[in-house]
Amino acid sequence: MSSYIKFLSRNKLYTVIEAIGLIVSIAFVILIGNYVYQQYSVAYGNPYRNRVYAVGNQDYMSLSWWDKAVFEDKLPEAETVARISGSDYDGYITFGDEQPVSAVITEADPEIFDLFPSLTLLEGSMDEYRLKGHCLVSESLANRAFNGDAVGKPLKIKYLTQDKIESTVCGVFKDSKNSMMPRTEVMLNPEFDDMYVSQQPFSSIGQYMTLMKVSEGTDREQFAKKVEEVGLPNYGGGFVKAMPIYNLPELYFNDDVSAIFNYINLNMALSGKRAKEMATRRLHGATKGEIVMKYIAEFVSFTAVCFVLAFLLAYALLPMMNDLLRGVSGGTAGSLEQFVSIRFEWSVGIVAAYVLTVVVLGVLSGIAPAAIASRFEPIDVVRGTYRLQTKRVFSKIFIVFQNTITIVLIAMAILMEVQMRHMMNRPTNMRSEGLYSLQCWVKDYSDIAPLIDRLEKIPNVNAVGYGRGFAGQMNMGTTVTTPEGERVNMQLILCDETYFNMLDLQVVEDFGLRTNSVWMSRTLAEKLALSDSTAHYYTRNMHINGSNPETVGGIYEDIPTRSAASSEPNQFSAVIIARAEDLIWGNGVMIDVSGDYKETEKAIMQAYADYSEEKNGTYVEPAQNGYVKDLNNLLLQPAKMAMRLLELFMLLSVLISLLGLVAISTYYSEQSTKSIAVRKVFGSNVQRELWRTVKDYMVLVGIAALIGIPLAVWFCGRYLDRFAYRIEHYGWIIAVAAILGMLMAFLSVLWQTLKAARTNPAEALKKE
Repeated sequence: MSSYIKFLSRNKLYTVIEAIGLIVSIAFVILIGNYVYQQYSVAYGNPYRNRVYAVGNQDYMSLSWWDKAVFEDKLPEAETVARISGSDYDGYITFGDEQPVSAVITEADPEIFDLFPSLTLLEGSMDEYRLKGHCLVSESLANRAFNGDAVGKPLKIKYLTQDKIESTVCGVFKDSKNSMMPRTEVMLNPEFDDMYVSQQPFSSIGQYMTLMKVSEGTDREQFAKKVEEVGLPNYGGGFVKAMPIYNLPELYFNDDVSAIFNYINLNMALSGKRAKEMATRRLHGATKGEIVMKYIAEFVSFTAVCFVLAFLLAYALLPMMNDLLRGVSGGTAGSLEQFVSIRFEWSVGIVAAYVLTVVVLGVLSGIAPAAIASRFEPIDVVRGTYRLQTKRVFSKIFIVFQNTITIVLIAMAILMEVQMRHMMNRPTNMRSEGLYSLQCWVKDYSDIAPLIDRLEKIPNVNAVGYGRGFAGQMNMGTTVTTPEGERVNMQLILCDETYFNMLDLQVVEDFGLRTNSVWMSRTLAEKLALSDSTAHYYTRNMHINGSNPETVGGIYEDIPTRSAASSEPNQFSAVIIARAEDLIWGNGVMIDVSGDYKETEKAIMQAYADYSEEKNGTYVEPAQNGYVKDLNNLLLQPAKMAMRLLELFMLLSVLISLLGLVAISTYYSEQSTKSIAVRKVFGSNVQRELWRTVKDYMVLVGIAALIGIPLAVWFCGRYLDRFAYRIEHYGWIIAVAAILGMLMAFLSVLWQTLKAARTNPAEALKKE
């Protein structure tokens, strides 16, 4: 081991590059490894994971309230069927004369306990939960609000658009941490949701996820076909065009290899430097097996030291990584995916995994150079045969490999940044500056009129409109049928005239009508072949949420209906303008702000807080609040955080690749030292030798570029495929990446070759 330490001290550049690259790489492998392990523990922790299926549609994984009864009746393979509301909701509960207590509220059928064994009832009766007027509360809420004595207590529940529901606590369930069950504190039985009982069946989607536990041995493909056969006809070919099923791991999940490879590369390159030492050991009686074991022991020891330092680095980076992952884990509508923070756990199995990682990496790093070094006889090293072989093979492979990786990684890093800026600057064809959206789940205009009165009195507030939706965030849809029988889906903005005027849509045609009219996007009007004879025909089918449109009021330029980060293309859109007093579930307001945005926002939220206290008896968080531009950018946050996380790995990889280029160029230049010295003895000079060596090196870099450019094009294309709104022309990014990669390679070899060319020939030849 002492000879190995002495060797490392004599080759400081290689040692530093190996240590830095390996420490940083292992640190991120530890972080991501822990994260993946914890994610898989959640996703695969349910013993029924491959027997429980969620039913979705072509866009997301939540459908309607009515699916449960249909599946129970027509799917004998389904042993248990349960609904769970697609999102958890902030609300509050009141009991007796006490102050309201905030709570997270979820609707779930009693059968949900059969699907998730981690969800257990600590006290109370599940039979009572099946009766109207009863609810379950979590252990934490029972302790917080009832001092642990909750069963039998009456309470009132307020959430979303629901009026205060009078209920009785019939049981307490254990808080389910690190499981697929969404965090909830109050559980209601959806069977008694009056809003859906009174609606036309299958008239709305997205509110509930339906889960089914099938009998053992059920064929998945056959079951999926039956689900569509019994489910699709209920939706009449509208928004639901397919009903795929997902098992629990699929539902939940809706390393830096280059650095380690670089580590192995450098070890193989360095094996040439120790050839004489190994030859001497062979002359003193060491066997090939002993040489191999010595290499492996040294590399395992080096890896172990790096692993300890990497673990300390990973611990320091833990808060930053959790912040990035928290931003990425936004989830989708109806997803059960929960954010699971990275945490370091200790067990015999985990420690064994760490030790195994060190041993395997050390063995992989040492076995190849050890096998190569032991293959040669001592006489081969003396004659220079070993050196000739390594020069011909290893250096060329390393140079091409390192430069190829560098070009691909630089291209990906630049592309991700350009794509994010492209999404943030997406044109909406609608006013975005100075518009403040405040949504608070209001059923009738009379409920929100007191808030509007307060808001209109705030300085810098020009107008307040009632309604829901804007470009980039439209959460209401409908379907119309053309005279030819084709069904056309569209997303809606539902509002009064004041709200509509604030949007300042880019008008294509104005027919002079506002209230009680429908405005259509240009592509929707073209799709419907809109004319005087069809205008009334379509509007008769669009009487939604109390609105009574009589005809088409105009046509506007297309606006985006989805987030710029969505993988799905935008849909047709329309705006229904109604009298504020007629609208049901208008939900909120749009506020026209003329200046001092920050202070005006504070005043708006203070007015809302006063209104909420007055209306609800406590402050209830609004469903949405913020300036329109900021809210659209907020939807990009998961994609942005994911991009930042990927960029972090890209930059790390580029840094390690750059270190590798420096090391490989050093190795290449040192191999050329003897030939440079001989040619200088016979009359050559520094400039000529510099040009000769750099030219040979750059030929290899050119080969790497020929390999790296098509690879970069492929990887960039695959990344962009996840976005519907994406940059179209990115060839310049590949060109810039290739130029930067070649420039980095040129500068690294120039520095090392210049040093070799300036070396005194006598000194160079004396080393040989």
